[in-house]
Amino acid sequence: MFVQIQLLARKVLTTTSMIEQRNTMQVSVLATTTDPSEFADVVRQGIPMDLTCVRAVPEVLKALNINILTLLINVHVDGSTPYRFGTLQNSSGDDGLVIDLVLRDNHYQLRGLPEEYQSSHVTSEDNNCLYDALVRVIPQLTDVTGPEFRRKLADGIETNPDIRRHIQLGKHQTLLQGGVYGGLPPSRRRSNSIHEDPTNETPCAKHLVDRFEAIFLMAGIIQYCSESMGIPRDEVLCTGASLQQDRNSADPYLHAAHVTRMQISARVEAMKHSHPVLYEYLTTLLGYTQLVEIWANMWGGVGQDIDLIQGDLISLLEVIDFNQNPPTLVQNYSLAKLKKLVENINTQLQCRNKNATVITLPDTITATSIAEICRQAYTAVLQYWIDHKQKKIDDAIVNENKVNRQEFVDGQLVTYDIIHALHDARDCIRKKDKNKLLKPSKAEEFILRTKQHCTEHKDNHFVRDDYEDPGDAGAARCSKRSKARKTKEKAASEKRKNREKCAKTAQVMYERPAETNMTATVVGVGLIALGLCGLGVIAGAAIIAATATTATTAAVGTAAAATTATAGTAAAAAGTVAAAGTAAAATTATAGTAAVAATTTAAATHAVTLKAAVTTAAAATMAALAAVV
Repeated sequence: MFVQIQLLARKVLTTTSMIEQRNTMQVSVLATTTDPSEFADVVRQGIPMDLTCVRAVPEVLKALNINILTLLINVHVDGSTPYRFGTLQNSSGDDGLVIDLVLRDNHYQLRGLPEEYQSSHVTSEDNNCLYDALVRVIPQLTDVTGPEFRRKLADGIETNPDIRRHIQLGKHQTLLQGGVYGGLPPSRRRSNSIHEDPTNETPCAKHLVDRFEAIFLMAGIIQYCSESMGIPRDEVLCTGASLQQDRNSADPYLHAAHVTRMQISARVEAMKHSHPVLYEYLTTLLGYTQLVEIWANMWGGVGQDIDLIQGDLISLLEVIDFNQNPPTLVQNYSLAKLKKLVENINTQLQCRNKNATVITLPDTITATSIAEICRQAYTAVLQYWIDHKQKKIDDAIVNENKVNRQEFVDGQLVTYDIIHALHDARDCIRKKDKNKLLKPSKAEEFILRTKQHCTEHKDNHFVRDDYEDPGDAGAARCSKRSKARKTKEKAASEKRKNREKCAKTAQVMYERPAETNMTATVVGVGLIALGLCGLGVIAGAAIIAATATTATTAAVGTAAAATTATAGTAAAAAGTVAAAGTAAAATTATAGTAAVAATTTAAATHAVTLKAAVTTAAAATMAALAAVV
């Protein structure tokens, strides 16, 4: 086992060394080249970004249709005056956006922002700390991923005449050779893992609910640690970027998202040798992650807002004594501190939404009323993002004719998935029983479960959960996990196929003839505005099926008529049939003509009925859309 740990540690160090070597080689290329195209190509490959990249930010914003009339970016580097990029049209800066960045230790950060509020979502392969800092002050960038931002940045460097001239003259070389560039991520330590299957994806709605419940769980554990270590509850943890992590995501479409974003305080760090078990509990809990879709964890989205409010909500629960059953308020709690925390929570909510409902302390404060404040604040965050995504759909409907139809359909399907997950999480949290949320045994259960897991794997702290050693006694268990993983991968594959099928069905709606296409578009758009994207696709499929049925019926009738007429003509032309035969042929021809007439009438009636149904559905849908708007 010790040899395995050594081999794995060596592999991790080798990977890290390779990344560092790659970055060093790429920086050396930038520091010597005077070819703008070569410079842009290296940027696309993931190079740590220098000040030339900052110079190109205004070009990126233009390419993304983010209209900021005047923009000034100041980059503060130790030992020099700030580097300025962009322009302000007036000296007062009334209509301009000024962004102050600090480039320290090869890492871009917002100047003046406390360390605990700096982003924690950069990985060593990303080198996207510039994007990570900008997205905090330019909300429109939340709709853009880091890699997409980087690609746009490279395009701007390659095409902007001023930036090309800057590179051709070699003005960028001195700073790069002096080590002035960003990209270095904050360091994290690998924590113990309690995942039965480390590849298991968590639904986004469940992840958001778990983050809410973790507020109460963490508050109970903080009290437990406070009493065991003999320190105040507010000195157990502190706010800040997560410094432990139990795994990384190998899927580019998933993030390993922390459920709780907090740090162990310096005081507890100093006591880790005297209280090793409790310290291990805390690091395991704080490093716990769930694999979720990127939007649920992306900095600048709902994940950021939960990160920034979670610490205050946990602090709010420090006035509750979880040892009592039911929990009650602690003796001599500070009302002034409570008011300050509520004020901080309101400030955070109003940063996103100026019209956010102000949360107030009730006249009679109880444990359940504090829990209710936590619920109100958390659901307010979810509600803001529901409204934000709904507005995106409304804007997309208005601009539907200006974009590619397939992109329109795909975009609405993705956005509605997000809205439904947010809806489900919000509704689930609203139904939570406050007394059950405050149940103290939840913290005890977690501690016991964690203790048991750590005991079973005490010699396996730094080995990935999905590491399989055929010679290990646990190989059978690993084999079971492998089979379970394959089953889940198959289910995930089926899920992706269903989504693709749904998208293709929606695409068919837009590829029909013009007259039918117009009706389908009205129906589809109305249903989308009502939040029934899936139902819209089904309705479109039903219309297509009905049209096909009508066409098939008409074709069969026509074929029958042709066959009957041919038979009658052949019989008459033969000239060898008796009068009775002639009469029979005439009767058959008459019957054939009647069949054709009946078939044609039925088809026409069916078409009229279908048209009336579509018209009625479209009218009802547009009326509902008007009511929503």
